[in-house]
Amino acid sequence: MAIFQYNIEIIPKEFVKKHKSDFQSAIDDYFAWEEFSNPSTNFINSIRSLLPINNSWSDVEEFRSDDNWGSQIQIYKTDGKFEAVVLKFSPAQDNIKILENFIRIADEEKCLLYAEESTKVLEPNLSEIIEDLKVSKAYKFMEDPIKTIEESATQLNE
Repeated sequence: MAIFQYNIEIIPKEFVKKHKSDFQSAIDDYFAWEEFSNPSTNFINSIRSLLPINNSWSDVEEFRSDDNWGSQIQIYKTDGKFEAVVLKFSPAQDNIKILENFIRIADEEKCLLYAEESTKVLEPNLSEIIEDLKVSKAYKFMEDPIKTIEESATQLNE
């Protein structure tokens, strides 16, 4: 996870229901979509259209913004079966509209969102996501990059 990116994954509500008692270990051990039907074609096409540059390889579809410090979307698949849909949002570089549209698409598909850093399962609600974003390293990096890098290095060395 890049320190300047806020990672958020779209997950099926059924995954959360199925793994309610062991959610954190399940999300660490499994891809959220692998146990369920692929998301709709409209959903996937909407996700693909959020960022302009297609940088896909093998079974991973990757789309990114125009800047190397920008956002990325990764769609993980194996043999055509969807496993994960992740936005790595760069608040310092990209417009909030990217995050808003990602949330809207998740809501339209009746999904939830999983914030990697806070390990929270969130409703597809912009204000809820923004509150989680505000306590992330990506947000802190935007405010004070040097301090955030130093704090992260200290945490890694502990």
